[in-house]
Parts: sequence; C-alpha cells; structure tokens
Amino acid sequence: MEKFQPTKPSALLIGKWQPWHDGHTNLFKEAVKKHGQVTIVCQSLDPTDDDVLYDFQQTAHLIRATLEPEGYHLGSDYIVMEIPRVAEISTGQSPDFETVIYEDIEGINSSNLRKEINESEATNVG
Repeated sequence: MEKFQPTKPSALLIGKWQPWHDGHTNLFKEAVKKHGQVTIVCQSLDPTDDDVLYDFQQTAHLIRATLEPEGYHLGSDYIVMEIPRVAEISTGQSPDFETVIYEDIEGINSSNLRKEINESEATNVG
C-alpha cells in the first residue's frame, strides 16, 4: 500500500462533516477515483453551537470508521486534518486547480440529520 504523498495532486474536501454521511462518502469516492488521494479537512467548530454534534477527534473517527470498511486507508488513500473555521477561500489570479461545489449530495441534508440525531439522543436520555 502506497503512503499518502503530499507532493502528488490530491482532491481537497473542506467541510464541517456534522455528521459525515453517505453523500460525503460518495463525494470522497469520486474524488479518490479522479485524483488517487484525498485530503479531508474538518473546520474547527464552537462546541456550544447547536449544529455541532462532534469535535474534530470524533469526526475523524467517524470518517475513518466509514471509509476503512469500504477499503480506503488513512495515510495512503486519504488524510484528515483540522483547520480553523473558514471565512473565505482566497487564491491567486490564475489558480492551477479546479473548484467544484456540490450543493446536494445524494439528496442528504446534514441539517436534517443533525436534528434527527439530537431528537434521538433526547429520547434516549429521557
């Protein structure tokens, strides 16, 4: 198994991943198929925000727990990094990369998933 190579082209997936879901997994699969390796970056989030279910360590664990059974390996097919909350993505006049925005991945809505998870946890506690 080849080690992740920082000097080799890589897809960059930026998100909150709250939670990582099947749509994200499908996005990852397309990116790794196209580029051979993927850098997944998780934005640092305020844990008191209602939309935050998981901290970085938990999110990274969920990503790995989803991708490993699919045959993808941390450190070779992908890496996961934490970054500050993104306010803007700035680049030079002629970037040498493509920007692709996926609005609706597999019809899955992370906001609805968070609501379902929060409701389920409230029911299990009560």
